[in-house]
Amino acid sequence: MAIASRQPFLSRSALDAVIFALDNAMTATPRSVQRLIETLRERGYRTAVVSSCRNGAAILANAGLELLFDVRLDGTETARLGLHGKPNPDVLLHTARLLQAPPERCAVIADALAGIEAARAGGFDLILAATQAGGREVYLAHGASGVFADLAQVAAAALGCEPQRAATLPSALAALPQILQAGQEGLLMLLDYDGTLTPIVERPELAVLAAETRTILCDLVALMPVAVVSGRELAMLRELVDVPGLVYVGDHGFDMTDVAGGSHQLDAMKGYLPILDAVEQRLRQGLAGIAGALLERKRSSVAVHFRLVAESDMSHVQARIDDILSAHPQLKTTPGKKVVEIQPGLDWDKGRAVEWLLPRIDASGRRHPIYIGDDRTDENAFRAVCARGTGILVRDDDHPTVAHYALEDPGEVRLFLHQLIRSLKHTG
Repeated sequence: MAIASRQPFLSRSALDAVIFALDNAMTATPRSVQRLIETLRERGYRTAVVSSCRNGAAILANAGLELLFDVRLDGTETARLGLHGKPNPDVLLHTARLLQAPPERCAVIADALAGIEAARAGGFDLILAATQAGGREVYLAHGASGVFADLAQVAAAALGCEPQRAATLPSALAALPQILQAGQEGLLMLLDYDGTLTPIVERPELAVLAAETRTILCDLVALMPVAVVSGRELAMLRELVDVPGLVYVGDHGFDMTDVAGGSHQLDAMKGYLPILDAVEQRLRQGLAGIAGALLERKRSSVAVHFRLVAESDMSHVQARIDDILSAHPQLKTTPGKKVVEIQPGLDWDKGRAVEWLLPRIDASGRRHPIYIGDDRTDENAFRAVCARGTGILVRDDDHPTVAHYALEDPGEVRLFLHQLIRSLKHTG
């Protein structure tokens, strides 16, 4: 890989559009790359796909990707227009004109050497190779800015989301000046609750928000949009935090409020409620004899807490969960810190909830989002903000993470927020 940076190298300050010049990868676009393209569009990039395949339009349609691109040109269309194909830059330059962006404001992602050559000849500044064919040095010699094994690697690196060990993350306190610099056009704050705003405790009901932290949140709301994103049930989360003007995202995003306090749930959830009711009943019976096992029913999920379970009984807890869920393949499990969340098997999590929320609390798309969380369930949210914002992990072990910085505990979170508020008031 020629570009080795934790920061995203696709920048809206330098680029307006991204052109995917694909032939070999047309039928191998994973969900992660689909979300890359969706994210690019959400961030204001115009997107195009160019292919020499004569049935390129049909391939896109079959994959359900055609609506993700503002411009689509396949071999049939370029022949009709009389454009020379790769390695001639005609097709790419024509695509840039359709995107209303000069070549120097377009990135080209190509999966063949001919596409790299065409982009270089056309004067495109950022040219990325997504291919396993040939040697890396060959692609660099022909004009590639970076070489990656596949589109998924391009997606990770382009958004600054390559995982690294939690222990290697620099301190968010030390990085506060850089974060403030990145957020010159405004900030917005997204905060997990348990383990972030409050310490992890033995029983969920004991995680009470400190008065000092509530005061900090009140000060923060006066300066920027603030959301608390939690696995907690929405009603309980609002009661625990109780700060006017906050946006609340409960139950890992299955249940949310907006700035005005309006409630939002996934329509698809309704069909899962009877199934969750049945699973809850069976779990209560199945776990009744295991000391320390706690069952928490939320509107959209069932949580099994096992922090108080003896190590010798842990296998029994997991066996009973597995046995009960074997009859319900339409559900999924999401592991957390000493808890397993049993949820609808929908493509929805904290990250998807953050993606949904951001344009609703930042219509201009100019604010710099900061997400602070401590759990594995927060990794999807870190990915959701890494293209345009900052992820901060409250670390207590050394797992792989896509967060950019770290804080050590909820006390450091309070200190970080306090220093952030003081800096903003001073510069304001």
